[in-house]
Amino acid sequence: MSVDERMEKLGEVLGKEGESQTLLDNFYAKVEQSKQKLQKAGILDKTVTIMEGVKGAMGVMTSKGYGRGSQVIYEYLGMKAPRLYSGKLKNLRTMRPARKFPSRCCLSMPVMFRSAYEGMEDLSDNVIWNSIPAVKEGQLIEISFGLFFYNDIYSLDKQLDFVVDSLLETVK
Repeated sequence: MSVDERMEKLGEVLGKEGESQTLLDNFYAKVEQSKQKLQKAGILDKTVTIMEGVKGAMGVMTSKGYGRGSQVIYEYLGMKAPRLYSGKLKNLRTMRPARKFPSRCCLSMPVMFRSAYEGMEDLSDNVIWNSIPAVKEGQLIEISFGLFFYNDIYSLDKQLDFVVDSLLETVK
């Protein structure tokens, strides 16, 4: 069920249809303003990879509905996924299987988001990790697993703020 459908249903149940529509309208207006900011900064058309790791392996987000910022980045902002996955982005809750390290195609993107969580593996001494252009050039953005897990309207609003602010920081 999409955010719009969930908000419509919630508005009906609570008898607050107008308020739920206002929330959605405000969110979509904020998305448009965010796109303009990113376009002006020259980064809206960049290709972005979203990674998540487990002990000794990394996976690539290949879905718009799995969380980790994918819905905000790929669906709402319309940023590009790596070419290898761009035609495969779905609204399903999936992630490409974690491997030692995903293909160089995904790791060579100009901007990379990585889902960060307590206890995740420290890759600061990993030679392969440190050879990734986004890591070397300070274009790696660590995203909080907790903040980017949910996709309700309030979470998406906060995720949008974080994504846009973080992307703008990469060009300063």
